[in-house]
Amino acid sequence: MRLQRLRWGVIVTGIIFCFNLTQIKIVSADKKNFPVPENLKPNIEFWKNVFTLYNKNQVIIHDAENLDIVYEIFNAKEFFGNGEYSEKAKWQEVEKAKKKYHKILIKLAKKKEIQPDSLEAEDRFIYNLFKPNCTAETFLRASKNLRGQQGLREYFREGIIRSGKYTHQIKQIFNKYNLPQELIALPHVESSFNYKAYSKHGAAGMWQFTRRTGRRFLKINYTVDERFDPIKSTEAAAKLFKYNYEQLGSWPLAITAYNHGVYGMLRAVSRLKTKDLGKIVDNYKSRSFKFASRNFYAEFLAAVEVEENYKIYFGELVFAQPKKYLSFNVPNYVKISTLTKRLGVTIEDIKEYNSSLRRSVLLSKRRLPKGFTLKIPYRKNFNPAVAYAQIPVNKKFQSQISTNWYQVQSGDNLYEIAGFFKTTITELIAINEINNPDQIHVGQYIQVKPENEIAGVQTNQNTLAQNKNRTTKEKNAVAVEQISGPHVTDNALEADNLSKATNKTIIRADETLGNFADWLKIPTHELRTINGINFGEEIHVNQEIEITFRNVDENQFKQKRVEFHQAIEEDFFTNFKINDIKIHTVQKGENILNLCDEVYRVPLWLVQKYNPGKKLLNLKTGDLILFPDIGNNSTDAAG
Repeated sequence: MRLQRLRWGVIVTGIIFCFNLTQIKIVSADKKNFPVPENLKPNIEFWKNVFTLYNKNQVIIHDAENLDIVYEIFNAKEFFGNGEYSEKAKWQEVEKAKKKYHKILIKLAKKKEIQPDSLEAEDRFIYNLFKPNCTAETFLRASKNLRGQQGLREYFREGIIRSGKYTHQIKQIFNKYNLPQELIALPHVESSFNYKAYSKHGAAGMWQFTRRTGRRFLKINYTVDERFDPIKSTEAAAKLFKYNYEQLGSWPLAITAYNHGVYGMLRAVSRLKTKDLGKIVDNYKSRSFKFASRNFYAEFLAAVEVEENYKIYFGELVFAQPKKYLSFNVPNYVKISTLTKRLGVTIEDIKEYNSSLRRSVLLSKRRLPKGFTLKIPYRKNFNPAVAYAQIPVNKKFQSQISTNWYQVQSGDNLYEIAGFFKTTITELIAINEINNPDQIHVGQYIQVKPENEIAGVQTNQNTLAQNKNRTTKEKNAVAVEQISGPHVTDNALEADNLSKATNKTIIRADETLGNFADWLKIPTHELRTINGINFGEEIHVNQEIEITFRNVDENQFKQKRVEFHQAIEEDFFTNFKINDIKIHTVQKGENILNLCDEVYRVPLWLVQKYNPGKKLLNLKTGDLILFPDIGNNSTDAAG
C-alpha cells in the first residue's frame, strides 16, 4: 500500500503540473545550437522534475539507464514522522529500498515464464514498469542499475535567486568569447551558483573546476585558488567552452566534454563514427562514461528551460544583487592583519569580497600576493590606495613568506619538534591549528616557522630523524585507530623521498605532469620528453618519473609539492568530516578507482591514508579495504 500511495501521489502531482504548463508558452534553448535527441527527452523531463517537483526530503529511486522507470519516491520527512533526521539515516533507508527492488528484479529474472496475473502486487508493479521488454535479461540488467536521486527544488530556487549577483558579468564575458547565452544555466547543474561549493573529489567553485582542469586557466596554489572567484572562474569556463567547441564542432558534445573531457568525447566520436550525442549516449561504452557524463547534456537542457521559465515553477522571485565594492592592486606583499587595520575592514569582509584567498593568507600565515586586486566593501569618498600608502614601509615586503614544513616521524612530539626548531609549542599549535597537541600523527606535515627564518629545513628534518636513530620500519608503523580528521597517516608520503642520484619520484594521487612542470619551473613537454610520455598519454598513481632540478632546488620543489597536497586536505576537511569507517571485502572484478568514484564516493588519497601499506591499485578478491564514510561539514559542500 505504501508503494502504491507514493506512486499515485506522484502521478496526480504530475497531471496537475502538466496542466498548468499548458497555459504558458515554454521558451527553450536554440534548437540549432542545442538540438534535443529524441532518446534524451525522457532524461530531460526527469531532471526538470528533480529541479522543480522534488525537494531535499525526497529521493527518486529509479533505473539509471531508463529514467522513465521510477520505482518509488521516498519521502524522508513522512518516513521519520515529520521529525528531525540525519542525511545518513535518510540514505540508509534509500539503500534498504534499493535492496528490496533488487531482490524483486532478481526474482523476476529467475522465472522461466512469467504469468503477470499470478504475481504479487509489488512484483506486478515492477513487472509492468518494463513492458513490453519483460525478459530475464532486462530484469537482471535493471537489478544492477538501481539509483537514488535527491530532489533539488530548494537548491535550484536558491540558485536562481543567487544568480542575480553574477548574470550580468557572465553575459559580458560570454559575449566577449562569442558563446551562446544558454551556457549561463550550467552553474545550476554544477553548484546552484554557489561559489563556495566543494565536492568530495575536489571540484571547486561555481563552475566546479577540478585542480587538473582549473590550472590550465587559473591560479591555484597555497595562497590563492581562483576557482572560488565567481568572475575569474567564469572567464576560465568561457575559455574551456570555446576550446571544447573548437575541438568537437558541436555544442552537445562540447557541453558533455565539460564533464567527461575533450579527449574522452573525441574517443567516443572516433569509435562510433558519429557526432550525434543521442547515439553516443545509447551506444558508447567506457569505464569513465558513466551516469553523470551520459546525463550532463540532458541536465543542462532541463536547467535552461527551468531557468527561462522560473515563474512557472517557483513563482515570483527577488534576485540577489551584485555587491558594490572598491578595488585596487596591492603593490607589495603584505599581511591581511596589517591591511584590515589600515583599510577599516574585517577579515570576514576580505574573505567575502576576495573568495580566491586561501586560509593561509586570511590567517596571515602567508602575505597577500603582490599585484593582487583586492576588493573591499564600498564606502563613499574612500580611496583604498591612499589608505594603503599610509602603511609603514617595514610592513610591506618584496617577497612571500616561505613556509617550512616538517614531516612527523615515529616517536615525535610537539615539545621535541619545538625545541629542535627553536620555537614554542604554543606557536606550533597556533600556526597549524592543532586542536589536541597530544594527537599528531606519523606522516603529518607540521609548519615549523611562519617566517623565512630557518635555512636548510630539509637538513634539519634529516638530522632530527638521524639523531633519533629511527628505522624505516618504525617510520612506517602506524595504527589505523590513530587516524582522525585532516591529520592522518600517509605512507604514500614516502614518494617525497627523492633519489638524488637519479632524481626520480613516484606519482601520488591527484598529481599531473602539469603540476610537476609548475613545481620544477620547466615546460610540460620537457617532462614528457625526459620520460618518453606521448602527448595525451596520462600518468598514473605509483608511476615512477624522472625530474630535473635545473631551475629550482630540491627543497623548493618539495615545499610546492607538500603545499599542493596540504591545500587539497585543508579544503576537503573544511567541507567534509569522517562519520564512520566501513570495511569492504573486494569482489571479483572490482578496482579501487571504481570503488572510490562509484561506490563510496571518496577521493583515492583519503582511502590511501586509511589503508597504509595496501597495494590499492592491485586489489585481489577477498582483500579487506577500509573506506571512510563522509558527511558534509559545511552547507557549501557540493557533495
